[in-house]
Amino acid sequence: MKLLAALFLAIPVIVLPATGTLADNPHQLFETRCGRCHDMHAGPFARKKLELKNGEAVSARSNNDIRRYLEWGHGKLTDAEISQIVLLFEEILRSDGLFAQKCAICHGRGYTFARNDLTYRDGKLVGRYSGRDINAFLAWHGRLESYEIATITGLFVRQLEYSDSK
Repeated sequence: MKLLAALFLAIPVIVLPATGTLADNPHQLFETRCGRCHDMHAGPFARKKLELKNGEAVSARSNNDIRRYLEWGHGKLTDAEISQIVLLFEEILRSDGLFAQKCAICHGRGYTFARNDLTYRDGKLVGRYSGRDINAFLAWHGRLESYEIATITGLFVRQLEYSDSK
């Protein structure tokens, strides 16, 4: 009986993300609420199934607005979760998988990398432990074009801002 009670008490620790609630991380929200039926990760799903039309995520097949589709009840998400998922999809589509193509091989998942290894100091995005200015560092690291540096740092900044706002 004690073993059974211990297992039930351990379940929330196993299920909840390390950063807190699912609302703290839209990627984990997608994986937990959508990944069982769709791709496990939001990036591959968005790149295969969605496209941007006038800056908004729509179904590549039907051209239907994804926000409206989710509001109609698909996935049974709250309004706040819908906003997070749609923003995530649009960000993924705008970045065109750049982090996945050029950075993930060494740095793993983008949101994890940003939240664990980067921070703001004196108004600049810097390495959490090295203190390096990330914009300057990326000028020679990662074989990125200058316009790609802005895309990547924008992704990092949004991850940090989102996690700080919770």
